[in-house]
Amino acid sequence: SWMRGLGLNKVLAALGAAVGFTTIMTIFWRHSRRRMIRSPTGTRLPPYPHGLLHRNDIKDRVLIVGDIHGCLDELRDIIKKADYSPETTTLITVGDLVNKGPKSGMVPGYLREMGALCVRGNHDDALIQAFRKVGRYADKESPPRYSYIEDFSEDDKEFMEASHISLRLPTLVPPVLIVHAGVVPGVPLEQQNFHNLLTMRHIKTVSGPDGSTFEALEKGGEDSVLWAKVFSQEVKLANILPDSPEVPFVFFGHDAKAGLQQEGLATGLDTGCCYGKQLSAALLKVRSDNTWSSKIISVDAKEMYTVPKNLQKKTDGQK
Repeated sequence: SWMRGLGLNKVLAALGAAVGFTTIMTIFWRHSRRRMIRSPTGTRLPPYPHGLLHRNDIKDRVLIVGDIHGCLDELRDIIKKADYSPETTTLITVGDLVNKGPKSGMVPGYLREMGALCVRGNHDDALIQAFRKVGRYADKESPPRYSYIEDFSEDDKEFMEASHISLRLPTLVPPVLIVHAGVVPGVPLEQQNFHNLLTMRHIKTVSGPDGSTFEALEKGGEDSVLWAKVFSQEVKLANILPDSPEVPFVFFGHDAKAGLQQEGLATGLDTGCCYGKQLSAALLKVRSDNTWSSKIISVDAKEMYTVPKNLQKKTDGQK
């Protein structure tokens, strides 16, 4: 984690009990900003972009929530359905907190108050570019869809910037890895491409002089396969963690079109809440020997907030 190496877990726990988790996170985040690094898009990243959570960093229950996209009411519903309490449950999201849904300006603040940990999604990174005027928005105004930035406090902005590009729990059995979009088999975690971690959905096999390799793709084609299927099949290439010899189980989001994906070594949690479908989460129960079990829980969207592109095309064709 970004606190790794400080040796302050017990101190933080005591301070958190005294003044609140959010206050402690804000203090340490502001201290760590002096050591921030930049992503390829110009956005700030934590000093340790690939977050690490040891067993004593998490509770006996871990709730991993899929793509929220501004659907705050549904987020509240699934947290209630999971019987979430910060005393018993660690809350983690797979990213894409904002855009497409009705309450994007409120979701980060709500998660911050709930003590959540977040993996960065592509929409989150684009939002950070917009409010920090970097990357694609360095020399131009952000579009009207980001008008909700006016609702953000500086703490909300810093909370977004504190998101890691991956979170791993290597002491669990099997280890758990959380990313927004996906990972390429055979590539060590810390060498994974930033863009791929936030946008990939498919994988294509590419032949070369040194054998076959995998190419990550955001959009699939006839010669590509959903990355989670390949990752689960290529077990010999799935050992990508820097601090565990075991193959991780990956939780991810980003692919509402594919919906709930349940492969041997990966579960995709984007079930298209903003498109009027469902918000889904994986609820992990960690045993005393660090093994874990999980179940999928879902809540229905209250309405279709954004029309999916495939329906937009059909509607356009009828005009």
